[in-house]
Amino acid sequence: MTPAPLWNDFGQADDLQRYGAMSPPSLPAPEPDVPRERQSIFTQNKFKWLDQVSEDAELSPNAFRVAYRLAQHLNRDTNLAPPSQTLLAKRLGMSRRTVQAMIEQLVKRGHLQLVDCGRGRGRANHYRPFRKVRMKPEQAC
Repeated sequence: MTPAPLWNDFGQADDLQRYGAMSPPSLPAPEPDVPRERQSIFTQNKFKWLDQVSEDAELSPNAFRVAYRLAQHLNRDTNLAPPSQTLLAKRLGMSRRTVQAMIEQLVKRGHLQLVDCGRGRGRANHYRPFRKVRMKPEQAC
């Protein structure tokens, strides 16, 4: 009788036959100095922001792609994403001007705040995701 597979955090079955003598690939351990609750709140907020951006029908699909990439660069302590537009363009297969236009869309629609870090080479702007407050219907009046 074959033993039942073990389930990892992503709901996928890991079985010894699949990996042989090797152990399955492991995820990096969480940062020891960051409490588990804080990691979870940071991740929840990041996904809530991405949900908010994805539900905005006025944004182009490329704007969501830029938002997704920015979310991957978010710093847990500062809540800022520091990647340059050139790096984003390279990773997304877009021109730098397209990335710049998508960031402008995100700022105009209230999803992103631009933190100016000065001008010049090596002084990329930082970006802060901005979650809009949703009011319950009874609070609206």
